[in-house]
Amino acid sequence: TINWDISAKANSTNLGLVFGYQRSFRRLQPYVFAGAGASFIDAPTAFYDPEQNRINYRTLSGTHLQVIAGAGFNYRLSKTFILFLEGQAATIPDIPKNSATHLSGVSALIGIKAPL
Repeated sequence: TINWDISAKANSTNLGLVFGYQRSFRRLQPYVFAGAGASFIDAPTAFYDPEQNRINYRTLSGTHLQVIAGAGFNYRLSKTFILFLEGQAATIPDIPKNSATHLSGVSALIGIKAPL
């Protein structure tokens, strides 16, 4: 009997290009965007080798496609401050199947933009 428990995390660095469209209705500015790029991932994986009765732990490094899309709106508070609310979804369709991590998901953002 082999009992094992591995706690690990994946490191991901993303570089992409996103295109969007924004419309202005006085103070409210809704927008949508979508894009794709490269995701450089170090993903942990573990597998059992029955011949050696051993569990092997590896880190798989690779470059994968990442796709992102989202929508949100800006609300102009003044000439210098904009309040924004945004939702975005991202996925890495070809993540290794034996990876113990899941790097796709949905994010919600709220914040304030100010020009420099």
